[in-house]
Amino acid sequence: MADVEASQQQYLSRATLDACNQAFAEVVKLYGYRPDVYTMGSWVNSKMSNAGWIASYPYDPTGKTWYSNNNAWQYQSIAQFQGSYGNFDVSTLYNNFYTGGQQVVNTINNTVTIQTWNANPTAMLNSKGDPYMTTPLAHGTKWQGLGIAKNKDDTAMICIGNNEYVRQDCTTLNGLVVINYAANYGVNAYNSKGQELKGTNLIKNKAEIS
Repeated sequence: MADVEASQQQYLSRATLDACNQAFAEVVKLYGYRPDVYTMGSWVNSKMSNAGWIASYPYDPTGKTWYSNNNAWQYQSIAQFQGSYGNFDVSTLYNNFYTGGQQVVNTINNTVTIQTWNANPTAMLNSKGDPYMTTPLAHGTKWQGLGIAKNKDDTAMICIGNNEYVRQDCTTLNGLVVINYAANYGVNAYNSKGQELKGTNLIKNKAEIS
């Protein structure tokens, strides 16, 4: 996706931007991917000839389908969701150009669900294991696990953001072993004598660990 909206680009001619977008597209297609251009609504058909993902923010997007002849319309940049912090861009897709014809997946890999005693909120921690911004994590909310670290009391905590962690025993992963590794490389298992178990790094599915 070529993001064409920088202030420096506004001084380029339409022909120049079209040429830049075309050069980008040719390289992307060379490696087997589908290219597209993201830009703001005011630049469509004025600063460039073609763009597939258009950003334009109405006061109230309810019921609107702007730029429906394009691949996608980004209609907001300050959306907020329960259980998450900060503002988010939100778009609607009008076709499967970006999803490659795949079915939409409603689950997130490495999902961590907060599960606390008596459904009380639990504290968010920083990388040192100290309470972080006194922000409680609500029972039942789901986060994407980004890694695991050792807490200062030698228990495990799971990274759910930038310097944001939650105790593993306050999640549905309580009591489970979480292994982090580079994708497609696998993990070697060892027995109690420290001897490598050959071929274990080729196991792709979940395995029972004893």
